[in-house]
Amino acid sequence: MNVYVELLMTALVLLSEAFIVHSYSSYLFSNKSTKFKTACAYLVGYVILLILAVFLGNLYVNALSYTLVNLIILYGFYVCGFVSAIFHSIVLTALMCLSEVLCTVVISLYTQDYSAFLTRASVFAAIAILSKLIYVLLCVISARAFLPHKSGTYESRSMWRLCLLPLSSAFVAVIVVYVSMYVELPMDLQIAVSVCLGVLFFANIYTIGIYNKTEKVNYDNMTMKLALLKDESNAEFYKMLQEQYDRQRILIHDVKNHMQIVNSLAVDGKNDEIQEYITKWGFDKAFQNQTRYSDNDILNIIIAKLANDCKLNKIDLLCDIRDHCISFIDDIDVAALFGNLLSNAFDSAVKSTKKFIEIDIQIKPVQKTTIIRIVNSCDSKPKKSSDGLFISNKEDKEYHGIGQKSIARIVKKYNGTAENYYDENKKQFDWVIVMPMK
Repeated sequence: MNVYVELLMTALVLLSEAFIVHSYSSYLFSNKSTKFKTACAYLVGYVILLILAVFLGNLYVNALSYTLVNLIILYGFYVCGFVSAIFHSIVLTALMCLSEVLCTVVISLYTQDYSAFLTRASVFAAIAILSKLIYVLLCVISARAFLPHKSGTYESRSMWRLCLLPLSSAFVAVIVVYVSMYVELPMDLQIAVSVCLGVLFFANIYTIGIYNKTEKVNYDNMTMKLALLKDESNAEFYKMLQEQYDRQRILIHDVKNHMQIVNSLAVDGKNDEIQEYITKWGFDKAFQNQTRYSDNDILNIIIAKLANDCKLNKIDLLCDIRDHCISFIDDIDVAALFGNLLSNAFDSAVKSTKKFIEIDIQIKPVQKTTIIRIVNSCDSKPKKSSDGLFISNKEDKEYHGIGQKSIARIVKKYNGTAENYYDENKKQFDWVIVMPMK
């Protein structure tokens, strides 16, 4: 086989491996860099692998360099810890080696010395594509084994149906190998067969890529629905708390009546009844202290809870909220918007040195807008992923960005705009949201 043809096929094999690794990594992790930078990293890394494969051709060097290149890409361009990057880069190398072994086993069913036929372009291409098709199958199954929650039962069934495509393509590759071993085709026909196999292979990669993208959209929709359910339950919880505080105001209003009852019991000399009455009255939950931060009941409860958490963690909380400034926002949206904003602010402030949170909600009558500004202490600039969302430091990274997406959804719903920025000198993070008042 021509040296240039062999070099071209080797390059295409490495290119296909890059696509497979990218599909595997994108399923498991979010990008923390742009698509262009990530693509450049794959290009540089796999060009290095191509050079090492051509000039050294050592199996152990190839395996080690393959692991290192994938490790650098995973750790540098995906939201992936160093230990996790090491683990998955080793997994990818192991799966690639396993695909080569399985390919050898399949081809050995026809001949013990298939290397003698590798000078034929069609055989070389068919064996290489068979190996990579097995690699695709192993990576698809492994990725879903590591994160099974991303695929529901119906998704899993469709995934197995999807696997029929590479399996049938692998069967075609095996047939091509079998025919090419017994019939020596002309070179132009060998090249044509090789090209057809290549097109078939990249059609497999493209189809699986589209499937992964569709699955990701479905998963995002599912998590957003869960976030909406959470927002609704939070709103109901805040309403229950508000009912308790309403009872408190009523009870305080009725103190005069309670005092009259106590006075009547005292006149009659019923000391035991007085003691029992005062004990029940004094321990009524309605007598819990409450500070009024906002005329919006839901927002008031959210900030009251935040104030208690700030007090326990020695965080300075400053509030300036004008009346009727968010009256046009639904209760569920108030709970979701401020619940997420203030939860993020608290998580950042509690880990910082200065420890403060400022809440400023004003009305601009001339512009007929409401301006919401949340400022919190933050010792370092938050990192963003390629989708523009801040990278969460929480353990449940699979739900990365759900709160931020909920904020964006609400801002869009009310035709508002949202901006955020970090001040390096003041060590603080600002959210500024502007909404037209209805």
